[in-house]
Amino acid sequence: MPSNKTPALLVVVVLSEQQQWFVAGISLVDGILDCLVRSEPANLDAYVGADPDEQLSFLRHRLSGAMQRGVDRLWGKSAKATRIILIADQELPDSAPDLLPKLAQHLEVWMTRPPISFFCGRGKEQIECFSELRCLVGQLTPTEQVCLEKQLPALKQKLAVPTGWEVIAKPSDST
Repeated sequence: MPSNKTPALLVVVVLSEQQQWFVAGISLVDGILDCLVRSEPANLDAYVGADPDEQLSFLRHRLSGAMQRGVDRLWGKSAKATRIILIADQELPDSAPDLLPKLAQHLEVWMTRPPISFFCGRGKEQIECFSELRCLVGQLTPTEQVCLEKQLPALKQKLAVPTGWEVIAKPSDST
């Protein structure tokens, strides 16, 4: 069924040292960046010390929840996610080898609509330069790439302003 919602990218940024995620939308019509929701620091720390399968399961569930919250916020603003883009600034500390590539592959296989792209940066909070991000899965269309490239520097700046985001409290359980 066609929708009259504005097409948008849903961008989930994971800051590894803070164990924190942020979700933003980028309109594919006018390129406007909209800061939606964020977690508190240490939101992802439950994977530390777990076996590799538990790490993957935990991150899959926690980030899926973040994505769903973002999709809901976009919908409430008359926008619809046409692609979900996850960006981790670097590998997660104390994680199993290849955890992020395995997570990216899992999400790509099991979450087909909207399609997923997953990128990994090369250092602490280094997300502002698209050409320096390593694509783990999901190539972007030229339009998607242009919109993302234009907004990455602004998105990085907004990550440092905690008051610009709706805060989602850390769940009390382990997922």
